[in-house]
Amino acid sequence: MATAAQTTPVVPAVPSAYISLTQIAYNGPTGFTGMTGSIGSTGWTGYTGPTGPTGPTGPTGSTGPTGPTGPTGPTGDTGPQGTPGTASNTGATGPTGPTGPTGYTGPAGTASNTGATGPTGPTGPTGPTGTPGTASNTGATGPTGPTGPTGWTGPTGWTGNTGRTGWTGPTGPTGPTGSTGPTGPIGNSVYFSAYRTTASNVALSTTLPGTATPFTTVGQNNSITGTWSYNGTTQEITIPMAGIYLIHYTIMVNNTNNSNQYRTMSSVIYINGSIVAGTGATTAISGTSISELVGNTILSLAANDLLIVYAISNGTGTNIAGISSIYVADNTSTTITITMLR
Repeated sequence: MATAAQTTPVVPAVPSAYISLTQIAYNGPTGFTGMTGSIGSTGWTGYTGPTGPTGPTGPTGSTGPTGPTGPTGPTGDTGPQGTPGTASNTGATGPTGPTGPTGYTGPAGTASNTGATGPTGPTGPTGPTGTPGTASNTGATGPTGPTGPTGWTGPTGWTGNTGRTGWTGPTGPTGPTGSTGPTGPIGNSVYFSAYRTTASNVALSTTLPGTATPFTTVGQNNSITGTWSYNGTTQEITIPMAGIYLIHYTIMVNNTNNSNQYRTMSSVIYINGSIVAGTGATTAISGTSISELVGNTILSLAANDLLIVYAISNGTGTNIAGISSIYVADNTSTTITITMLR
């Protein structure tokens, strides 16, 4: 390691005040201890020692998971056809074996005169087969006997089992689409309409259920079964048959108060005396103004259900408008239409 450079400590200068005391008295007071010298600079860093020997190699890590199989390579070209092998010679046919000796001929029987042929007797039972005799000369063939009677027909055999059903053949191609038939007649529709023709205003109630809307005049209507009816006293509309109905109504309302007095008016449908949620409409208008309450809804109704459209206000001076009011209003704008969807 290199030795750090040595530096000479710096001795601080004696303050001038003490120098003047030395001139006045030989035995003056001991001077202040000088300031500590500054710390010498840091010595040079020693040379780096040689690198130590490499440590032993650590154990081999576990083998990682096998990677996915790569795609199959393309099929190589077919190799050339091999050379056909050489045909070998067919071996020679072996010689035919010798013919065996012919058996000896037996002696001829003694000839005698042939008598007349008697009638053919009944066929006796077949005897056991005798031992073949030795061959002799064949005699003349006798005449053929008469044909025997035909034997009786045996019973009919039993009918065999029915074979299994064959496979179903393929489906034939689809035939062409036939022509469209004529359009049938239009079915009957179920609908109802009514509107207000009264000239005077009808004051709106401020308490529930409100004022029953007077439509007064029945317009176009039709039904398949039953009959539509409108009660001009209770303002009830009778549904003729069960079904799903689309109901649309419009009520013209006015506010006869001063222009700075707003009123809020609402409407709702009642069925058989009970309010039906989701069937209402609301409008807010200033004084000396006219507006509409418009409702649209779809309801499932039964035959002979009673329907009323009520309107209500949050203050006095509001009306279902008539043509005799100070406002220019079409009195037929207060209308209702009911249409059966299905």
